[in-house]
Amino acid sequence: MKQQGTPRVVKKNFTLTTIIHNGHPWQYLETSDSATVLIYIRDKDEVLLVRQQRDAMVCDDNPEGWITESMGGRFDREESVRELLAREASEEVGGVIDPQAITLLNYGAPLALSAGCLVERAWLGYVEITSSQLENADREYGLAEEGERITRIFLPVRDVESYVCEDVRVFALLQWFLRMNIDDRR
Repeated sequence: MKQQGTPRVVKKNFTLTTIIHNGHPWQYLETSDSATVLIYIRDKDEVLLVRQQRDAMVCDDNPEGWITESMGGRFDREESVRELLAREASEEVGGVIDPQAITLLNYGAPLALSAGCLVERAWLGYVEITSSQLENADREYGLAEEGERITRIFLPVRDVESYVCEDVRVFALLQWFLRMNIDDRR
């Protein structure tokens, strides 16, 4: 494969690159890898999701770009997957999570998000906490300097099976959670 032209930064931390592969131009988006975690609150029997605006989600039926996701972030500094998720929990949901309490799914291996055009890989995690590990405040979370405006969504476990997902990672995490809970009840 031969790179053609100069990579073009299309957004902070995202670069569009064109290569020649088997004689044909091919474009892909380069960005840092990411990790996301499904948080289960044992004493409330709820899972915690987040809702935030995403420019890429703006469309006719969603002009503000709001989407419900699992809590997570990008690798923009040197840290482990679990350290990243614990740090993001503090920023995005006001949570205090021990990195070692996080279980990495898929045997700790990352997954491709859109292999045809995106180099990003994502790690999926799961952690159980109690409500005492969450800030007791109804406010917007996230880092203002990153333009984040995040609200917490508490989804009762009884509603997980019928929940309509907007994000493939949420879908995968909730399906894993349902399977885990069914297996545990057997």
